[in-house]
Formats: sequence, C-alpha cells, structure tokens
Amino acid sequence: MERFSFLKTLRKKRGLTQEQVGKLAGMNKSQISRMERGMLGSPETVERIVKALDYEMVVEFRDLRLNKKVPFNKMPDDELIRWLDRRVEETHLHLRKGINLKLLSKETGIPQRRLAAAMRGSRYGSVSSYITAKRIETACRLLRKRPWYTIDSISQDSGFSARRTFQTVFKERMGMTPSEYRYQSSDSPINMTR
Repeated sequence: MERFSFLKTLRKKRGLTQEQVGKLAGMNKSQISRMERGMLGSPETVERIVKALDYEMVVEFRDLRLNKKVPFNKMPDDELIRWLDRRVEETHLHLRKGINLKLLSKETGIPQRRLAAAMRGSRYGSVSSYITAKRIETACRLLRKRPWYTIDSISQDSGFSARRTFQTVFKERMGMTPSEYRYQSSDSPINMTR
C-alpha cells in the first residue's frame, strides 16, 4: 500500500473526485493524484487534504512519564464519568466497532467493575447506553455542521454499523428522524429539503 493511499479511500468515501478535493484544498487534480499514489507530500499537505475532506487528523504522542495509575476507586462516579468523557472524546473510542465494557476498560485503564458501577449510578445506566449516547452526540454534531453529508455517511462516521439501526436509535433518543433533526437544527441555506 502506498504512503498516502488512505487519502483516496477518504475521498471516495465522501464521493468526491480528485478535482473537487483539489478545489477544496487549494490544489490541482494532478497534485491530489500524486499524493494518492504516494509520490508527493508533506505532513502539512496531507493535513490540508484531510481537512478539506472534513476529517480530523489526529496525531498522538505519548509521554511515558504520564502513565501513572489514576486512583479510579477513590474517584466519585460523576468525576469518573467526566474523566471518561474527556478520554473518549480525545480518542474517539465511541466510534470503534465492537466497543464494549471490556474494551473500554482496557483502553481507559478503568477496572471493569468500577466502570460498570459508575455507569449504573449515572444517567446512562450501562456502558452500551453510554456508547450509544456518545454516538448520537456525534451524529447530531455532524447533522448540524455537515448538511452535505448523506445520512449513510453520518451513520458510518458516528460509529453505527447500519443505517437502519442508526435511524431507529436516533428516533428513539431524539424523538425525530436524522433528516428531521437536520432540517430543524441547520442554519445552512444548503439544507432546504428533508
């Protein structure tokens, strides 16, 4: 696989041509083509294209000195949930396929029993309900800020495995379909149809 071949995958996922991406990124089609084939590009150029495709580029640096044990057992439930929220938002754990109590515990370092107990005592009730709530929050943000995204794209980018599941869960949680939510909450003149 070529060095920046992921750019082609991202472009195709958005349903854009190289020319369209070039216009969004302030480049020409041949530059985009060369980038996708790994023939040209700096990290700054890659980041510019990724942003033009409405993705966020995350580069993670780890400082081994920060790998201290956090005393989760002494932390109040609400504080633990706030800590978890920050961690999940930073790492996008809620968007991973198959995320569950065991994986969330492993990725965050919170013991499974402690995490489950904190969830039971919170407004979420369970880890699966928490993950679903975070996915719905992501979907709402995308529906408001990206009126040109298809409902399928929103569903996938929010971590749902199927559009039907996404629409069912969204309607249960929000009291309206994703399209209705987009229509009611969008400031954009682009979004005139349901």
